[in-house]
Amino acid sequence: MTHANKIKKVNDLEIDDFYTRFLPADDLFTPMAESMMIAELQPVWNVILHGFGVNTPGDGRKDQTRSKWHEVHRGVPAGDALPPHPGGPVPLREKVILHLGTHAVRPAHAAGVPPTAGSLDWDGAASSD
Repeated sequence: MTHANKIKKVNDLEIDDFYTRFLPADDLFTPMAESMMIAELQPVWNVILHGFGVNTPGDGRKDQTRSKWHEVHRGVPAGDALPPHPGGPVPLREKVILHLGTHAVRPAHAAGVPPTAGSLDWDGAASSD
C-alpha cells in the first residue's frame, strides 16, 4: 500500500492536506540526503509516530502491537488488526502537538503549495501579485 493510499484510508487525515517535494539525487547520495532532511526538518512520522511505512506483518510478527502511527491514525486494516499500542493514542497525540509546536514547517504559500522559483522575489520571499 502506498503512502497516499494509507493517508486516504485513515479516519482523521485528508490527502489534500499533503503535498510532496522531490530531491533528485544519485543513489549514492540518497541515504545521506534523507538523513540530513530528517535531522533538519524533524518530521513527526520519523521522530514521534514511528511506523507509517509498516505493512501487514509476516509470520512471527502478527502479535506485535500496533505502530505509533497506526495507533493515532486508525483506519488502515493492517494496523487496525494488531493489538493496541501500550498507552493508547492520547499520550501520543499530546507528544505530536508539542513536537509540531516547535518543528512544524509552515507552507511557504497561502494556498499551501510551495512557491515556484518564478514566484519568488530576489530575497526568496513570495511575491504578492
